[in-house]
Amino acid sequence: MSIKKHQQWVPSEQKVVGVVDLGGGIVDEETIVSEALVLMAVGIRKRWKSPVSFHFTKGLSSETQKTIILDAVEQLFMVGVHVRVIICDGASVNLATLNQLGCSIPEQVAFTHPVTKQTIYCMLDPVHMIKVLRTCFGDNKTLDTPDGIAKWEHITKLHSIQQDGQVHLANKIRKQHIEYTANKMKVKLATQVFSLSVADAITTLENIGHPEFVGASVTAKFLKVSRD
Repeated sequence: MSIKKHQQWVPSEQKVVGVVDLGGGIVDEETIVSEALVLMAVGIRKRWKSPVSFHFTKGLSSETQKTIILDAVEQLFMVGVHVRVIICDGASVNLATLNQLGCSIPEQVAFTHPVTKQTIYCMLDPVHMIKVLRTCFGDNKTLDTPDGIAKWEHITKLHSIQQDGQVHLANKIRKQHIEYTANKMKVKLATQVFSLSVADAITTLENIGHPEFVGASVTAKFLKVSRD
């Protein structure tokens, strides 16, 4: 393992401990790192990806993240890589950073390349956001939608009915979809909740008059809209 000069490998704890190092000689010898900002370049037309930079931090302001991103965009341009899209998760500091760049999702989704003046789009990582939505829905149990209240219990009741052997309505809902806490990072468990097959199964149970699915069409529509 290669350790930077400002970091130290601690065998007993199986981890690296070091101080803030943003690169470019910007080092804070007094502050222990708690996280890392990683910039990755990924090809659009061809399948390739490469790390661009690592920044070892203890919290970054949106202004600093903006500076780091714009510097990376310029450096990539110098080696022939044209950045078309900036993708990040929905952390508050990332949203603030996009605002600093000139984007305010969903109203404004692009800013101008600092060198070429071409359009660079900004978007939230769909994979991360679908997991966040599933967790938000499952943790809160209900979500207020334009059509009414979507209820997580319709998904849990669908699972119970299928597990009891009453009927199975051609969907992939299993125990791990309901008890998702231990598998929060598994994308397929989140996407399979927001699937057309689950929405159709819930709609079917409502249409046949199952007493526990009265008004479940709101949940079904929410699943379909989230899927799209």
